[in-house]
Amino acid sequence: MTSGSSVDEQRFRKLLSRNISLPLGLGVISAVFFVSLITYLLTTIQWVEHTDRVINNANEAVKLTVDLETGMRGFLLSGDEHFLDPYETAKPRINVALDTLFELTADNPVQTDRLRRLKALQQEWTDYAQTMIDLQRASGDYRSAVRSGRGKRLTDEIRKQYEDVIGTEQQLRTARNEEVRRTTI
Repeated sequence: MTSGSSVDEQRFRKLLSRNISLPLGLGVISAVFFVSLITYLLTTIQWVEHTDRVINNANEAVKLTVDLETGMRGFLLSGDEHFLDPYETAKPRINVALDTLFELTADNPVQTDRLRRLKALQQEWTDYAQTMIDLQRASGDYRSAVRSGRGKRLTDEIRKQYEDVIGTEQQLRTARNEEVRRTTI
């Protein structure tokens, strides 16, 4: 009788082992899969948020650039120092904004190249603006310098660079949102 009961006991253990380990193993594999999927989705969502930060910072830098230009133009037209307030406020902040953009896009060589050009153009424009302001303060002929169109060309190129930076980031955001949507489905 002991041999019959040991066979039943062995079968029972095999059956029990198969009925427990198979579902348990599949459960562990499923859990690992879902944890990996959730981790991937969270990472992709973080990249979307990163792209939004870049776009917001670029828009803030555009606003600062407009403030610089508005302040300079107001002062040139009126000669009133109060018109330089937006210029003086934006002047130290524009380099910080560009440096922040540069840090945020460090993983994208095309964007960092654009931002290097943008920073150089912004510095060239700042030098130009300071020259115009100095000429106005000295009652010099800033009008001839303005008529040459150098400031407008610089401003137009700066705007184009900002548009390219923001356009690239919007394309990245669209692609990343699509990736999140596709993975979620």
